[in-house]
Amino acid sequence: MKHLITRYCILLLCLFCFPSLTSAKMVTGIVYNDKNKNGYHDRRERGVKGVAVSNGDTVVLTDRKGRYRIELNDGETLFISKPKDYSVPLDENNLPQFYFNYAPKGTPADMNLRYLGLAPSGEIEGDLNFPLYKRKERNDYDVILISDPQTTNNEELRFLRDRVLNELVGREAAFGITTGDIMNDDLSLFPHYMGLIAQVGIPWFNVPGNHDMNYLAPDDSRCLDTFRRHFGPSYYSFNWGKVHYVILDTIFYKGTDPEKRQGSGGYVAKLDERQTEWLKADLSFVPKDRLILLAMHAPIKAIGLDIPEFDLENSNELIDLISGFDHAFSIAGHLHDTQHVYLDSDDGYTGKNPLHHHTITTASGSWWSGEKDVSGIPHSLQADGTPNGYHIMSVRGNTCTLRYKAAGKPDDYQMRITLEKGPEKELVSSVRLSQVKDVKIIVNLFDGGEKSTVYCRIDEGELHPLSHDSRIDTFTFNSYLNVDSFVSGREVPSTHIWSGSLEESIRPGIHTITVRAKDEYGQEHMARKIFEVIPD
Repeated sequence: MKHLITRYCILLLCLFCFPSLTSAKMVTGIVYNDKNKNGYHDRRERGVKGVAVSNGDTVVLTDRKGRYRIELNDGETLFISKPKDYSVPLDENNLPQFYFNYAPKGTPADMNLRYLGLAPSGEIEGDLNFPLYKRKERNDYDVILISDPQTTNNEELRFLRDRVLNELVGREAAFGITTGDIMNDDLSLFPHYMGLIAQVGIPWFNVPGNHDMNYLAPDDSRCLDTFRRHFGPSYYSFNWGKVHYVILDTIFYKGTDPEKRQGSGGYVAKLDERQTEWLKADLSFVPKDRLILLAMHAPIKAIGLDIPEFDLENSNELIDLISGFDHAFSIAGHLHDTQHVYLDSDDGYTGKNPLHHHTITTASGSWWSGEKDVSGIPHSLQADGTPNGYHIMSVRGNTCTLRYKAAGKPDDYQMRITLEKGPEKELVSSVRLSQVKDVKIIVNLFDGGEKSTVYCRIDEGELHPLSHDSRIDTFTFNSYLNVDSFVSGREVPSTHIWSGSLEESIRPGIHTITVRAKDEYGQEHMARKIFEVIPD
């Protein structure tokens, strides 16, 4: 009898401390091929077998009739992982509709969030079905990758529109991904962003960033309710061709702090336990020959930035989960620096080849700062010297290659050549003969890294290698001298600068430097610069 009373008390304690355990609802439904695309499961429309369905923790597969059964709690999002050779419906903004936010009464009003949270969904009556459209997918295609638009207001959304999105309209690509910090704290601007991104004309997936959170949320579990209202789950997966895409939420919110700016209690970069369990289950259903492509905001690992908010705190757990796949690749944003990191056995990664982790260039550059051009748009160079821009990812089967694109510049604008004179690093394009020995050739290969090679020659001379040089990009910091900017105080060495000396045998006259480079993906680039040597 004593044991029964004890068990009863424990049960009451659990029900009191964990009310979500009592509110779990068993949800059923069908994932089906919606042949007539009317959004309704008609009698003759067959279910799709083997589709992953998840509540953000548990993952189940649909049976041979396309049916599933799973528990769902108030405040959770139910979503499917789009299977290969199917598409999902798109809304008016070309956002994929593969999810259902379950919140019968919406986000609790007593949270007093600054921005609208989850809309009331009402109770689920009957089956909750997900339509798919049968469509043969190519294994070779392009994807547009954007990171950190980080728009503070409507003016900066205009910058994004005119400098970045205008040149993407009509570009052939299967879909696009934004890897977080869509906004710069003002979440009321989400609809404006959605309307702009819709004009690119392709499906668009979104990753949450640390500036996409509702800072008045009490904890991490509700800080993305506004994001989820507009874009769906904060982490999810989908399949396209021979690639399994995994969208991760690598920002863990500590909860609101009324003493801090905008009530933000800060964050750390990590995956919470629930997300880790979901990922483990999700990957268990993926064939081993697929490319696992991770897209996140805060990177797994950063170079030269020993800051807790920049490196994934529990990266070992993530690395363990993907080590069983021979084909893996990951992208991130967040840093406003462009970096390439290779994770191997020293980092706990046991895949066939090192995991290439690419932190991509940001659309906002240095937070839309710097002197403005004739269009009224700031140059916004990143602190590492990279112009703001985006990447085009070319997928070929289960491999991928990224190509950087500077916003508003020609496709072949991949590097900057400068000449620096003396210890004060004065930028010059003319130099006296007696000063030649004090001049260095500096090449910033915008998307370069440790595996890139850079060679140069003067006029018709022989090509010779330049040295990979971890240093501040002088050109960039000079461009911000007279402008108030976030770059001030971020004097972090660039990871993609090469340097070399001018040949002391050079004679007075007009000369041309030719630089040939090969980047991390083996893509070749070339640039030239004219300079003069003046007699003493």
